[in-house]
Amino acid sequence: MLNVCEMYPAIEGETSHAGLPCVIVRLAGCNLDCSFCDTPFARSSYMEMSLEQVCAFCHASGLRLVLLTGGEPLLQEETRDLVHKLIQGGFKVILETNGSIPLGEIPEGVNVILDVKCPGSGMASKNYLANLERLRPSDEVKFVIGDRADFDFALEMVRRYALIERVGVLFSPAFGRMRPDALAGWILETHLPIRLNLQIHKYIWSPDERGR
Repeated sequence: MLNVCEMYPAIEGETSHAGLPCVIVRLAGCNLDCSFCDTPFARSSYMEMSLEQVCAFCHASGLRLVLLTGGEPLLQEETRDLVHKLIQGGFKVILETNGSIPLGEIPEGVNVILDVKCPGSGMASKNYLANLERLRPSDEVKFVIGDRADFDFALEMVRRYALIERVGVLFSPAFGRMRPDALAGWILETHLPIRLNLQIHKYIWSPDERGR
């Protein structure tokens, strides 16, 4: 069984898949308390569902792209079993993780979106940096930027771990705290292929609206 916060069809709002129709499977529970968290309800609001029920919902949606997010999906041991079942069912799977838990063995074909927490999140000490060595070319690393200190931290991590040469790199302005145009300007100054990662679902719909 899995503790599922919510499931719904949506437009993928972030990463290199932004704009694509997908099924959001938001799993409940989180081991971090980020200052910019936009899904605090995922900590305690959930329903118990079997792997078969989750897969059946995804099949019924008619969509072939599934985003597993949270909360923190890797807190639940059954998440890895769900990933395998979805891949066997012909789905493309995106797995978002907060970067504090060892990735372990992730099946081929899964697109991992690994958060690296910046100082402004209050959770930078929780980063499990060994994960950065396990990433594959299809994976992406995301930094949520709240101010210049966060940007400088993220840029140092990008250089230290040679991320540009290995994976996709996403810099996201903390919604309501960091102006996207300011972050865009800083990115341009680096001359690096860093993707400005806007949460487009918050521009399409109200940022406070659930199920979007």
